[in-house]
Amino acid sequence: MSHCHSHIHYYLEQRPTPEPPNFHVLPLVAILALLLLAALIDQIPINVLGPVLFPIESVLNALFFPQAETHLRSNGSALLVIVATGIVGAAIYYVARTVLRAARRLHGAVTKAFALLSRGRS
Repeated sequence: MSHCHSHIHYYLEQRPTPEPPNFHVLPLVAILALLLLAALIDQIPINVLGPVLFPIESVLNALFFPQAETHLRSNGSALLVIVATGIVGAAIYYVARTVLRAARRLHGAVTKAFALLSRGRS
C-alpha cells in the first residue's frame, strides 16, 4: 500500500512580529520628567532640599576643592545635584564591583593553575 500525498501542501504562514518597545526613548523621557519635577519643586516657596544638601556639599567642597565657594541651592537645583551624584555614585559602585569580581575570578584561576603546576613537579 502506497501513501501518496502529492496533493497536500504545507505553507508556513508568517505572523506579523510585534514591534519591540521603544526603550531608547526612556532615558529622554526620564530626563524630561526630572527637569519638569525640578521646575515644579523650584516654585515651592520654602527651600527644603537646598539646606539639606548645603552641609554635605560644603564638606565635600572643603575636602576636594578648597578654593570653591558653596552656595545655598534652590530646591530644583539641589534635586538635580542629588540625582546626578546618585547616578555617578551608582556608576562607580557597579564598575568597582565588576572589577573586584573579575579580580577574584582571575585570582582563583591563577591559584588553581599554580596548584596544578605544583602537583606536576612533585
